[in-house]
Amino acid sequence: DKYSDDIPDLIALFYVGNLRVAEKLLGQLFPGTPVVAAGLTESTWEQYKWPIILVLALCLLETALIHILLRERRQRRKAQQKLEERLRFEQLLSELSGAFINLPAEKVEARIIEALGQAAILLRFDIAALSVFTGRGTEGRVAHIWRGEGVPEIPSDLTDKDFPWSAHELFAGRDVCLPSLDALPPEAHTDRATYEKYHVRSSYSVPMVAGGKVIGVLGINTVFKEREIATELLQGQRLLAEIFANALTRKGAEESLRESEQNLRRLVETTAAVPWQADVQSWVFTYVGPQAVRLLGYPLEQWYEKDFWVSHLHPDDKEFAVNTCLALSKNTDDFEFEYRMIASSGKIAWVHDIVKCEHQNGKPAELRGFMLDITERKQAEEALRESEERISLAANTAGLGLWVWDAKRDESWVTPEGRRLFGWSESEPVTLERFIQTLHPDDREPTRQAVLQSVQSGNDYVAEYRVVLSGGAIRWIATRGRIDSDGNG
Repeated sequence: DKYSDDIPDLIALFYVGNLRVAEKLLGQLFPGTPVVAAGLTESTWEQYKWPIILVLALCLLETALIHILLRERRQRRKAQQKLEERLRFEQLLSELSGAFINLPAEKVEARIIEALGQAAILLRFDIAALSVFTGRGTEGRVAHIWRGEGVPEIPSDLTDKDFPWSAHELFAGRDVCLPSLDALPPEAHTDRATYEKYHVRSSYSVPMVAGGKVIGVLGINTVFKEREIATELLQGQRLLAEIFANALTRKGAEESLRESEQNLRRLVETTAAVPWQADVQSWVFTYVGPQAVRLLGYPLEQWYEKDFWVSHLHPDDKEFAVNTCLALSKNTDDFEFEYRMIASSGKIAWVHDIVKCEHQNGKPAELRGFMLDITERKQAEEALRESEERISLAANTAGLGLWVWDAKRDESWVTPEGRRLFGWSESEPVTLERFIQTLHPDDREPTRQAVLQSVQSGNDYVAEYRVVLSGGAIRWIATRGRIDSDGNG
């Protein structure tokens, strides 16, 4: 092999009869073999010419065959290396695909940087970077970057303005494959300047697509020497970009959902209502808003204890509240009910509960609701009822009938004495027309006009009219009314 390149020259010299030079070459080719130039005469050459030529031809043929075999061996070795590289890359893609499926959102970024390094090392690249588009045209930025050992510092604030031609191509969904910078078109002079600034020799970038939209770029680069990758590895790079795109999309969706839930919770917890969630089977609270402390005075952690709600119901309302919740939680409709609870101070708190039962697979799964503190309203209603009873008692004693007319809804409240004066039953609804029809025909229109004029002007209503009772008897009535701020009499 060492002198295989000299054999063709030796054969040529024999053919032209340059025997002395041939002797010299034979001495170099077969050291230790005595060759006498003077003894190698024309007749000797003629005598051994064909054996010599045959030997040399066989040597030449053997050399050529060895050369071919070595070349094929190198090709097979390269093919084997490429196959092993592709298999290792496919295995890495499989592992990364599984790793990112259930990866918590807060761990996605760190895992992406680690995966960039794994892919770059396996493919023998020096830099791997993930860039994202901001949603305004081709505007984007480098989000994650990995550099190999000895690679110069690459700034993370590179944007689409540093690679305008590449950004346009990638945003359109096309790969940008640069085995060398000579592959860049003339119009990509800005891209070339950026690559040269950071000593990039080769670059392969593929778009990251999610939901049919390009959201970023996955790029790998070399700085020490040019590198060309096979089509199969480029396809693997696209799959890796898809894995990253799905992970980032899911991360963004989870963060948006979490932020939305946090904003909603903050908003809900600023209201007076107490938001809550509870297990539908055990009725143990799984979440209670901080407003619960103001409602009953118990520390929030006590609300999560077993049977807290049932054990703090008012004894007179316990059976009603429990049975109501059991019955109504079997359907998906919202329901509301009111009951009393015992506060930590021993006082009674009235609660208006708005409840929704969530179902899964047709079965009750979770209770959700809002508790409203209606203690003041109940106390006001009780005080009003007591006041009305006292006023009604006083009016009945004096022979007076009291009434309140809601002009907007055309509804009236009349004391029992007032109903007796007009001949109305206790359950009979009283409207303006019902009142007018009770009057004597000659007094109906004047009374109607007096009522409407009082409502429009806001002045007191004063009138006298006759009432025709069911038996035909006529009773004279003197009445006085005052319009309140809502326009009611």
